[in-house]
Amino acid sequence: MANVNQCTFIGRLTRDPELKYLANQTAVVNSGFATNNKWRGANGEEREDVMFLDFQIFGKAAEAINQYSRKGDQLFLQGRLKLDQWEDRQGGGKRSKHVLIVEKFQFLGSAGGGNGGGNARPQREEQGASDRQDQDEFQDEDIPF
Repeated sequence: MANVNQCTFIGRLTRDPELKYLANQTAVVNSGFATNNKWRGANGEEREDVMFLDFQIFGKAAEAINQYSRKGDQLFLQGRLKLDQWEDRQGGGKRSKHVLIVEKFQFLGSAGGGNGGGNARPQREEQGASDRQDQDEFQDEDIPF
């Protein structure tokens, strides 16, 4: 049996994308997003969990996210989780966090509620780290809610 590391999220950017280039001139964007889950507790009160996660995206998709997205914009992100580990500089021991390595994404809306603001946004799905050409396009009817 094969193992699977595949995650799908819809959330909002928590900060503007940070574009950098690797030594081989591959574009990489680092940013963060938040997603939430709402439910009713046993006593009927509305509850909400918010999850914050950093993400990385590479290549032309990174350049598109950098050009067309800002803090607060909504995105569909699909990819795999990677565990980053490091030693704390102030002697606090080992630290770690999960990062989503984005393989596919789609622009969903801007922070102002429109879809594009001052910049025209691509209306197609962008490929990320794998740039696979054989995958089906993500459709609005694929969203389960």
